[in-house]
Amino acid sequence: MLNRLLIFLFFLLVLNNPILSIEKKNNVIFSLTENIMPIPKHWYFKAEDLDIYKEKNYDHSQWQIRAINQPWHTQKEYRNYKGNVWYRLAFNCTMCNDYTGDFALLVPIHYRGAQFYVNGILVKETRPFINGISPLKLGKPDSIILPRNLITNEHNVIAIRIGSFDYNSGFEGILYIGTLPEITKNFVQINLYYGLLIGITLFLSLYFIILFYYRKKERFYLYFSGMAFSFALWTAGYVGIIFWIVDNRIAYLVSAYCGSVSIVICAILFIHSFLSLRHNLFSKILLSLLIFLLFYCTTEIIFTGLVETYRMYFFRIFLLACIVYMIYSTIICIYAIKIGKPHAGKILFGVGVAYLFILLSILTWLHIIDYTPSSIEPFMATIFAFALILASRYAQVFSDLEKAHAKLIVLDKMKDDFLATTSHEL
Repeated sequence: MLNRLLIFLFFLLVLNNPILSIEKKNNVIFSLTENIMPIPKHWYFKAEDLDIYKEKNYDHSQWQIRAINQPWHTQKEYRNYKGNVWYRLAFNCTMCNDYTGDFALLVPIHYRGAQFYVNGILVKETRPFINGISPLKLGKPDSIILPRNLITNEHNVIAIRIGSFDYNSGFEGILYIGTLPEITKNFVQINLYYGLLIGITLFLSLYFIILFYYRKKERFYLYFSGMAFSFALWTAGYVGIIFWIVDNRIAYLVSAYCGSVSIVICAILFIHSFLSLRHNLFSKILLSLLIFLLFYCTTEIIFTGLVETYRMYFFRIFLLACIVYMIYSTIICIYAIKIGKPHAGKILFGVGVAYLFILLSILTWLHIIDYTPSSIEPFMATIFAFALILASRYAQVFSDLEKAHAKLIVLDKMKDDFLATTSHEL
């Protein structure tokens, strides 16, 4: 039963992700023609904070054009800039003649609170600004109402004022615009989707930790449980759901950064334990590096409440370690298949599932396809595949035990018959 459920969830994850959408061609002016549509990711950008930048008729044509979902603080010319920046984008409302209700923006998590203006009017602060400065907190994912009376048929301007925080900047994804009912519906669907993923992985974590309690020699149950729990923790931080549970910066940093490193550590331990392979020098070095990163990140959060130096000096090392982990796990799975380890091919399949999403990200980066990749789906698909393998193995072990038990019953009956016959003849 668990096998069938996991197979269903795996294909649901791959085929029915509500945020997998094809982006439209980027233009600096776009037309609102549908009930919900992605806003082009390239906006006019200015690393200067003047109040006049919110005005509808301000000429921003000489500004730089930058992707709103890419950090700006890493660029050489902005590394020492600590103030607010502005994004501006103009759009025409083609559907305004037929639609009389309010519109809305769907905003992902963003790396400091922001002010949103429409045609010069402030419509939302995701964090309260005091004297033009927002607190050192990330902006929650949210739906922002754009009152209909502010929108005209032609030349509307969305202006966003936002800062940087903790050596991070920009938005974690593109923004969407549409009618208020559709945006609200999509916002609820996305949160339910990720809430469901988090709930499933927490269930898997609890399920396999209980199995480990009864089968303590099989440590891979413990490692998988840790991997599933770390994934749930990381997902809650990565998509901003943690802010709706507890609006605390430390909780976000622990879930997003400590959780991500823990996933990879547990994954390496799980694969070695499940395939009964001893750790080699390379795996020990990789694990030592990841444990150091986890320790450093946790220590910085405890003592400073930030991860600024971790992001500045070590985050790229962590991303590189993730790539090395993918390559290394593939190699050891192939080696395990070669020496005849059971289930090695299935583990390789579980690792390979993540490559599909990574390939899509690479093709997007090369501009071969236009796809909005997510970092969550590769890990989630791998966890589902591993859970399916564990459930299959447990079912096989249970079946083998039943067969052995049946054979023992037959042998016991033969023993009783033999003793009865011998006693009678004596």
